[in-house]
Amino acid sequence: MTISIEQFNSLLAFETASWALWSDGFNKDGCTESNQEAIEGFLRKHIAELKGNVALLGLNRSSNKNKKLDNPDKPYPHCANFHGKGHAGDGFLSNTISHLDALHGAFMTDLSLDIESDSNKIKIESIEHLQRQLDILGSCSIHIVCFGQKVFSTFQILTNEQPIIMQASDNVLTHTINFHERTYHCYKAIHYSYAVRYNHQNRFIKQMEAVNIAIKQSAA
Repeated sequence: MTISIEQFNSLLAFETASWALWSDGFNKDGCTESNQEAIEGFLRKHIAELKGNVALLGLNRSSNKNKKLDNPDKPYPHCANFHGKGHAGDGFLSNTISHLDALHGAFMTDLSLDIESDSNKIKIESIEHLQRQLDILGSCSIHIVCFGQKVFSTFQILTNEQPIIMQASDNVLTHTINFHERTYHCYKAIHYSYAVRYNHQNRFIKQMEAVNIAIKQSAA
């Protein structure tokens, strides 16, 4: 499910919104993402690759020095989330996702607007911020890849269903929620930055490969 230029433009109003698409030279000197103001234009040129029925969901933007703005009053650059040049986690995420066809070009956002490195300080009281973005995407059935337990748990509290372990999925948890006339197919994976920090890269890669297969099978 591809998106329209009108949907793309509408999502620019959300500071956390971006897409799982990076330049070929991402994280190298001189890459497109070195200038965060250029990311929007890069994604706009590749709009045919952007998906409206798959979303990768984080908790919040970190306060990594590469993502801070020199002028705190200046708006956060469009689509810059998840695209921090020099950020090891973003680089690893790009390398993992780019060759997985069901995840490549997926919508990306965070549950919270807060910029904070300590996830324990983030409190999520609703998913309204996410729902407004998904309303623009317009899919009545969407696959949500949740990075980390806290993100996944936010969806669990909306239903009494218990998550089950997908077969051959390297412990990817999944459940389905019908909420506000939309079906959420939720998958829990470890956070990509956690994977880099604690040397669980292979585990994360296997989880993303398993989710990629699951999404493709659901469409078959």
